Amino acid sequence: MNMHLLSNMLSVYYKIWVDAIKVTQSSKSEGKNWKIFTIIPISLLMGINLATVLIWIRAFSYRKFVVVLPVNIFDLNAINTFISLALTFFAPFVILNYLLIFNRERYSMLLKIYRPERSGKRYFWYAGISVGILVVPYLLKLIF
Repeated sequence: MNMHLLSNMLSVYYKIWVDAIKVTQSSKSEGKNWKIFTIIPISLLMGINLATVLIWIRAFSYRKFVVVLPVNIFDLNAINTFISLALTFFAPFVILNYLLIFNRERYSMLLKIYRPERSGKRYFWYAGISVGILVVPYLLKLIF
């Protein structure tokens, strides 16, 4: 992979995080626990992005493949499904985001380097696009 492309991708990732941190810290209800109220939504959005990519690959491929990690621990299928979804689409991103943002309080350095200029617009655009690319094809399928 081109190093310049990787650098640009990390820069966008960090800018979204800085926007999300500033938005969450400025919230009256979430200000005290801003770390947890930032890592959970962004990790969920990243999981949505992974699910979208896997769904699109599955839709356009001729071979069937498993989209989630199958778990059969409990007798209740709903609990097994929830654990499967959490292990596939949430836990890896919580770990990744923790290591890249919160480990050794790296976010404080990022807040100095990537100053938020748009009052959370990057974060809200990221959230909207992430949900939109998953929902819009299903809405189009329902309409047509």
